[in-house]
Amino acid sequence: EDLKSVLSVISEIRKMSLGLELKYRDLQERYRTLAKYRIDVPQSEQELAVTIESDWKSLFDEAKQVDRNLVRVKKKFKQISLQQVQEFRAKAAKFNEKFKDTGPASIGTDLDKGVKLLKEFQAQYKTFESRRQELTNAEKLFDLPITMYADLMEVDRDLKHMAMVYDLYETQRIAREEWSGTLWANLNIQQLTDGIEEFA
Repeated sequence: EDLKSVLSVISEIRKMSLGLELKYRDLQERYRTLAKYRIDVPQSEQELAVTIESDWKSLFDEAKQVDRNLVRVKKKFKQISLQQVQEFRAKAAKFNEKFKDTGPASIGTDLDKGVKLLKEFQAQYKTFESRRQELTNAEKLFDLPITMYADLMEVDRDLKHMAMVYDLYETQRIAREEWSGTLWANLNIQQLTDGIEEFA
């Protein structure tokens, strides 16, 4: 994690380089203009305008040097990341298989069980998605090709479709319970009819 943190900082410094250079050159030009027209500015700001370019170049050069010093370590961790990706792909494939065999689409007519399974698999998928993001970040840091996980994408798509079905079932179930608990004296035929038509 420490290595990933360092590499992440180095990567951010590289990304910022061009944009920051344009900004500090614009800043320097503004302070030159202020000085030209003898407009007073605080001493600390004048010093910053003078030293900001050298400070940034010093930081950028230090980041490049650290990156060069980490070449061997990066090579080792590249191999570890590649191995972790392969292991995760295998786990994702098994998860997909488990989802198809025992997930919310495998319950037949027991929709209450399906609701429970949907929540369980959504939680499991969230854990897989978090790990996928970690591995993708590692691939970016080590300049590796970004791996696509077709098995996870399939599970994600199916979960979203099933969530729509089970959400409708849950809404209908709650409505049926409310209707069945209504006393005859309080029965509103129009409200009941509207509720039934809503699910038609």
